[in-house]
Amino acid sequence: MAPQLRPRLGLPALAVSQVVAWGVLYYAIMVAAPAIAADTGWGEEMIFLIVTAALLTSAACALIGRNGAWAEASCEWCATPGAI
Repeated sequence: MAPQLRPRLGLPALAVSQVVAWGVLYYAIMVAAPAIAADTGWGEEMIFLIVTAALLTSAACALIGRNGAWAEASCEWCATPGAI
């Protein structure tokens, strides 16, 4: 029974670690936003909107991918938007 338990715990652990990583990165974006805005010409609001959209995409993929078999079958589709 232990082999079946491992995949069920792996995906939620990955989802939680990804949300924590994005949370930490969100604070780094606050520090880097003025430099990014100067380089790209975008407003700081647009930069925060993009980061927030990426975080929400990541969370949606984690929630949609709760079924491990579905997440493994469509890993590229689910992981790519969250990573961008």
